[in-house]
Amino acid sequence: MTPWYVDSFGVEYLKLYAHRDQGEAESDVQSICRLITPDRAAPVLDLGCGAGRHLVALRKAGFTALTGLDLSRPLLDEARSALLELGATDVRLVRADMRRVPFRDEFALVLSLFTSFGYFDRDEQNERVLRSASRALRTDGVLLMDVLNGPFLVSSLVPREERVVGDKRLCISRSYDSRRHRVEKTTCVDTPDGRRRTYRESVRLYDAQELTALLERAGFPRTCCYGSLDGAPYTVDSARLVTVSQRCGSPPPHALRGAS
Repeated sequence: MTPWYVDSFGVEYLKLYAHRDQGEAESDVQSICRLITPDRAAPVLDLGCGAGRHLVALRKAGFTALTGLDLSRPLLDEARSALLELGATDVRLVRADMRRVPFRDEFALVLSLFTSFGYFDRDEQNERVLRSASRALRTDGVLLMDVLNGPFLVSSLVPREERVVGDKRLCISRSYDSRRHRVEKTTCVDTPDGRRRTYRESVRLYDAQELTALLERAGFPRTCCYGSLDGAPYTVDSARLVTVSQRCGSPPPHALRGAS
């Protein structure tokens, strides 16, 4: 059986998440720059870059050494087109599994945004993603992650909703598997010609304590947690869980000093 993340991340995915647009990505990048003040000339990896909206935003913000990695060929094609339209022909796009990032000691910053983590069924496979990111970072490198906040999502889960996107009707169902700590989402897309397509998503949820422990085992001895990319304090009621982690062996960056 093909993993859900292979089947679901195609061009149709972009239509289902059309509200996650370029404006949102540019706001995200502005927030990141305030939170950790990264060097715009240093190499940055967008891990799980999808269609490249954050890469476009990073280039617009002045970042000059960008790499995007994703497993989806259709989404990488979309990213390439968006970057070409911007004139950013030097952005490197790589098709690879995030558990096996094909770089070592290269990046000053690795970004994992819009819940591009927790896709794999086994916890050790998700931990491999973090170890792979650690190896790709320089000794003084930083990993910034933006994921769903598990406690908030479980308490606010909407089991079913319907909405219309363009000429398509979407029927969305969600459930939480407490044994596996996963949120399961199924989206049925009904088209005007009577066809129905079904997409599945399954994501491992974490709270701050669990994700911090996972990061520590993967080579990040100190992590600061926030409730948003704007640096809001993290609580169980935060919609997002944002972590800033330093690879071992160097002093903490600005965002880590004095943060909790």
